Amino acid sequence: MRFADRYIRFFPKSVTLVPNEVQVVKVQLIKSNELALGEYRPYFYFKSVLKIKPFGEEEAVKDTIAISVRLTLVFVITIPVIIRVGESTAKVSLPVLELDIVNDTVPRLKLVFKRIGNMSFYGDLVVDYISTQSKITRVGSANGIAVYTLDTIRRFQFNLSKVPGVDFRAGTLRVIYSAPSDFKPVRVSEAEFQLH
Repeated sequence: MRFADRYIRFFPKSVTLVPNEVQVVKVQLIKSNELALGEYRPYFYFKSVLKIKPFGEEEAVKDTIAISVRLTLVFVITIPVIIRVGESTAKVSLPVLELDIVNDTVPRLKLVFKRIGNMSFYGDLVVDYISTQSKITRVGSANGIAVYTLDTIRRFQFNLSKVPGVDFRAGTLRVIYSAPSDFKPVRVSEAEFQLH
């Protein structure tokens, strides 16, 4: 995996925010002529810095014989960013689809993403139920599923919706994995699973 930390510049480096205040962080790609073909992944890591005393809080008189507990939340956000140089040869298939009915009530879809090529994929998954009378009903969706360059296989599972009139013992499940684009999602992979 290639890291892009020396090709990224961002500012400001730190900010002080009051409640309900926002701050735009500007990110700039530099030395792009030095980037070899392939994919680079920097991570932006945001962490709140603890203040000993919140703004405006008065110093409390301490009781030396009392025991007290204070919980302090530290917020951390990590955002992956992908920089791609050159044409992508990546492809994703869905070679394994399984349906498991948990406790005879909750339908759970288990699937495997298989990726080949030089770059990663990021996209959304939708699951449609096709009845024996060819009626199509949306029974599940999952957004933001990534298969990164370090992985050729990703296992994933999630619960499907129980929709009136859908019988998960007959019919077909159609699974579509699509990548976002500026105009409309691009279908990357599609697979069907016969229910019985």
